[in-house]
Amino acid sequence: ELHNYGAFMIGRKSLGGLGIMNCASGIGIGFRKSTFMDFAKEYLDKRPFGFDCKFGEDRYMTNIMLKNRYKVIMIEDAIAHTFVPETLSMFVKQQCLPFDEKIWAKSEGRVSKIKIGDLFGNKKLGWNNPDKKVYVYTFDKITMKSSWKKIIGLLKKESDELMYEIKLRNGRTIKVSKNHPMLVPNKKEFIKKSASELKEGDFIPCIKNFNIEENKELYGFKNYLELAEFIGFYLAEGCTDIQSIRLAFNYKTEHHIAKNIQRIINTNMGANSKIVKQTSCWVVRCYSKKGVELIKNMNLGSNAHNKKIPDWIFEQSDEFIIKLLESYFIGDGHFRRRKIGVEMTASSVSKELIQGISLLFSKIGIIAHYRKSIEKSSFKRKDGAENYTRYIIRISGGFSNSKTINLFQKLTKGIKLKPKKLQNSASNSIPTSIIDRSKWKKTIIKANGKECFYGERDLSAKAISYHIVKNHSIDNKYLDNIRNGDIALSEIKSIKILPSEKYLYDIEVEDNHNFASGDGIFTNNCRWKISGIIEGIHVLTFSW
Repeated sequence: ELHNYGAFMIGRKSLGGLGIMNCASGIGIGFRKSTFMDFAKEYLDKRPFGFDCKFGEDRYMTNIMLKNRYKVIMIEDAIAHTFVPETLSMFVKQQCLPFDEKIWAKSEGRVSKIKIGDLFGNKKLGWNNPDKKVYVYTFDKITMKSSWKKIIGLLKKESDELMYEIKLRNGRTIKVSKNHPMLVPNKKEFIKKSASELKEGDFIPCIKNFNIEENKELYGFKNYLELAEFIGFYLAEGCTDIQSIRLAFNYKTEHHIAKNIQRIINTNMGANSKIVKQTSCWVVRCYSKKGVELIKNMNLGSNAHNKKIPDWIFEQSDEFIIKLLESYFIGDGHFRRRKIGVEMTASSVSKELIQGISLLFSKIGIIAHYRKSIEKSSFKRKDGAENYTRYIIRISGGFSNSKTINLFQKLTKGIKLKPKKLQNSASNSIPTSIIDRSKWKKTIIKANGKECFYGERDLSAKAISYHIVKNHSIDNKYLDNIRNGDIALSEIKSIKILPSEKYLYDIEVEDNHNFASGDGIFTNNCRWKISGIIEGIHVLTFSW
């Protein structure tokens, strides 16, 4: 300790006072990037006196800057945080995702949800360059705005590390390795915690506003919104077999919907559909192999178990998506009044469909909740099972913009709501753990005949709505950016430990160094990164 004190607080401090400190210590070194990049080639070659330089890179880098007449000084109160693996296995096997974990990617102008392992093809173990330009969905941890950023490195490695499945209260899940860094907000910024350090009740960011460029598709339909309407009702009420399309509607209340769907099919598919009256429903039936092939090409699925929201739908306009959601919930939704606002729900035995609908709501700034439910079957099943699994999606409250207010009022079938009650609690809330109580304005109100502080009452909850934060907090750019940004903070409901995977995969993302999983959860990329490529030479550094 005495040696270190003398080396730093006497030796380097005195040289730093003259601007000529001869070795900026690697544990806390910092250079202005715009300046250092001018000399990066010299640093990468680093062959002083004709020998390869395998260590002492901090001293060598410092000397390059001094040689080019730049000052090197000591910041006495600087603090450096670092991750130091305690064993060789910890160093080699740090953090990644399993092959099947999906991420949102954009390539050649089209957006799709892909398995992270599919990015690698036949890539060898270790670091690799991408074969083509691929972009992933990220967010800026300062502005909280989302954008598409390029993948600049791929990492594949063997592992025996346990996997962690993290499930949020809104139903979204992600599977990562034990030491993979996740993003967690504190009172000032987002920090990184390994999956093993997370606990139930922590909040992590997920997609609130899903910003995707429009890429209009018609699939032969003459009317764009009639395509959205047909898809919504098909996902709610339809199925196909080898030669026909079938949609069923309630006998008492939905005959007019059946007639409208018949008109849409006949007009846009060039087919001759018919409405057939059955015991408890009206059935629109269209015998058309061309129509069945169209459903297949749209990748909607053929029955209740394999229906889904295909990737191309996420590239459609807000107007298209709102019409699709409206049709789906009219066909398969349920509505009920709550103390504040209204709740709407729908269910399906297809998890992929419910996940897709949840993310479609993110396209219009709404966070939906979904959950798994094991229920007793009311009829004899072909597989003989007494129970079956269904997935339930729920949206409560109302919404914060005119488009979604109109959607909600249509779906709730005339239930009147005052605009001030149209707030979607899931997407418009901030965890109280990141609010500075000392800066919280206290407003005296009367509750149950007693005077109390409005602000203190709210801070006893886990999360509070944005409008309360706006009205009762002193200006805080960090909270304002969260409130007005493209992310929502969602609470961790459960963490499940799973067996290890043989291979793990990760990516390095330019600028923001994070990306969205297929279920809409943002995670940090791995800690190793390729910070640049200069004339084919890779610079491998730590990203903290």
